[in-house]
Amino acid sequence: MTALAHEIGHLRTMSLIGTPGQIEMRAIKYAVFRIVPLKQLVKAIQIGCWTLYELAEHFDVDERFMRQALHIYGLSIYCTVTQPTEYLSAELEVNMGSARGMGTVIKAGNGWVAQINTPYGRKTNRAKSQREAREWLTQMRREMDKGTYIELSERPLYIWWKEWMDTYKRITTSDSSMRSFEQSINRIKRHAIEIWDCPLSKLTPPMIQRAITAIHNVGMTDRTCAITLTHIRDCLNRAVLDGLLKANPAKNIKPPRTHTAQQKRAMPLNDEEYEKLIAWCTAPLRINNDGSKDLNDLATRPIRDIILFIAQTGVRCGEAMAVRWTDIQGKMVTISKSIDTKGVESQTKTGNTRTVPLTPLVMAMLERRRFIGHEYVFSTRNGTPIGHTNILKHMRSRFGHTVHELRHTYITRAARAGVNPRVLQTITGHKNVSVLLQVYTHVSEEDKTMAMERMIGS
Repeated sequence: MTALAHEIGHLRTMSLIGTPGQIEMRAIKYAVFRIVPLKQLVKAIQIGCWTLYELAEHFDVDERFMRQALHIYGLSIYCTVTQPTEYLSAELEVNMGSARGMGTVIKAGNGWVAQINTPYGRKTNRAKSQREAREWLTQMRREMDKGTYIELSERPLYIWWKEWMDTYKRITTSDSSMRSFEQSINRIKRHAIEIWDCPLSKLTPPMIQRAITAIHNVGMTDRTCAITLTHIRDCLNRAVLDGLLKANPAKNIKPPRTHTAQQKRAMPLNDEEYEKLIAWCTAPLRINNDGSKDLNDLATRPIRDIILFIAQTGVRCGEAMAVRWTDIQGKMVTISKSIDTKGVESQTKTGNTRTVPLTPLVMAMLERRRFIGHEYVFSTRNGTPIGHTNILKHMRSRFGHTVHELRHTYITRAARAGVNPRVLQTITGHKNVSVLLQVYTHVSEEDKTMAMERMIGS
């Protein structure tokens, strides 16, 4: 058992820092703290086990290991001196505060400092009061006795990732971003197990580069790999700021890029496609020869209406799905919620609330839908929001575009019409106007020609 604990100690405490002797001592301490906890040693002496042989027999270890344990606790004198049990236990109780491995609490300036030896080295905590210092030391002793203490830098990436999300991100990040963080760590678990369960202190740049490459090799897009790498970098940056790492191993890692084929980029609808889409959305309901309504055409009406709404307001698909009748005030709609692909409602992507103007076409469509009486503006027969899949299916099959490209189309047409970028930013809900201009506005050949003609004419 001692040999196994010693080997586990090497695995838990091994690092490139320190001499071979220091590395060996850390492994020995790890084994001692788990097989012979100091509190149990005190109890053993109190019940009469005060010779080296009796202590070794009590803990089921050999005398050599018991001697090492007593030496680590600063009690090697008891290995050779025969003294009454009461004296040994009392002396041990007195020395518990200063014995190696148990820690001390001392006054330092205007505060207090608690120190304790662990298998990973000496740890120090500064506190304003003696009580706070002793509470920290007590907690450390309790974890050391139970064998549950693990150095923060020795925790696997996935455990630190969860702490990073819960402690630093959940209170400042939108729900959609939190889901993106969870998707990244799940992606790492499936395709890059090498770093998923690797201790923070053991992470190296080559390991992270191999992980990102592995994710890319299973068919993930360049953008997905870049997002995953950004999340890893942010997570490890926090570890550096918290003193768990000296440097971020992901700092200089580059995401893979596909050079053999240009990745598809979101493209707005051209004028002809846009007019075709608006005509389909606003087409009157077909009537059969017998005077009844065409059921197939009637079934697609909610899809047509929400596509028209997205195309003429530039909102995200999930934001359109979450619009309620209470959000419609005159010629403005308030965007404050979003519904994801799983049907879960949360705040918008940026976490902000904004108002968006409505066009006459959208106003006419809303007047027609008011009689339905459901809570959501765009809902199924049961009153639940329309799903992402149905909207995307119609967009792809009829127009060869995604729903999100309607947002690109709206922003591009608004920029072409001369709308001030700052005004457009407040309508679309982007945090940075640079993203709005670089990603969402597209310049066509026609735009270039018109710009050149205006320049020549001036």
